[in-house]
Amino acid sequence: LACSLRLAGDYRAARRLDQENFDRCRTVLPPDHPSTILAGWSLASDMRALGDFRDSVELLREIWQKARLVMGDDLPVTLLAATSLAVSLRRAGEQSEGMNLALDTYERYERHYGSSSPETQLCAINLACDFAATDNMPRALALVTEVRSTLEASLGADHPHTLAATNNLACYLRCEGRVKEALRLTEDTLRRMRGKLGEMHPYTLAAGVNLANCFGDSGEFAAAEGLERETISRLEQVLGPDHPDTLICRANLVVSLRSVGQDREAKELKAKILSDFSQVLGTGHPDAVQLREGQR
Repeated sequence: LACSLRLAGDYRAARRLDQENFDRCRTVLPPDHPSTILAGWSLASDMRALGDFRDSVELLREIWQKARLVMGDDLPVTLLAATSLAVSLRRAGEQSEGMNLALDTYERYERHYGSSSPETQLCAINLACDFAATDNMPRALALVTEVRSTLEASLGADHPHTLAATNNLACYLRCEGRVKEALRLTEDTLRRMRGKLGEMHPYTLAAGVNLANCFGDSGEFAAAEGLERETISRLEQVLGPDHPDTLICRANLVVSLRSVGQDREAKELKAKILSDFSQVLGTGHPDAVQLREGQR
């Protein structure tokens, strides 16, 4: 149930249920029991979804090591924990460690379970994010294009996993300067997500952030500003005002405001976001660096 709540975008309800389940497992089962390990993995996934990246990393390190000792490096539970830890590391700003772990995990998935297994495909989506985060955009594009094609064939174009891969593909296209392609693809993806997941699902809101970036890079600054304001309002309702995704969208709004000549508001907003970033993620986090440099 908690996993379904998380997939439906209700991260807070998922965390409450997972915390209760994890506490009970630790009360009645050994800490290295497979059920305890899975309960910890699920709770750590909720933590990351709610923006608690450091706590998620700490718990996943513990869970992953226990899984390795009890079940070995290559069984599904261990690989699941490793994949999740790699994502949390990247989101916490530990990009190099996250990518190394994601690459090792992806190779293990391919070797033992094949390149077309659902778990391998999801690991590949995350690995592509690591490539993008470490400025290897061509490799990120190639991998996510392949994954999207596989997911579209096996799950359909409107499956949430396919849509997530498509949104990532559009993001990488934009970063490579292929803004027109990215804009068309993101508009279609956002439309599909709204129909499949609803206006307020975090995946839908992520696509809205991406589309606003495409508007900004296309010179449609007023459209970017309008969509960013709308998306910020929804992110605040769904994830909270201090969630890293909300802060990132606000940082993008700073760029849009400067582009339309609203320098005073942009300056005030940037100072507030930098303060929030330092408290939530730390001043050295890559997203904070991008904000200081005025990048989307």
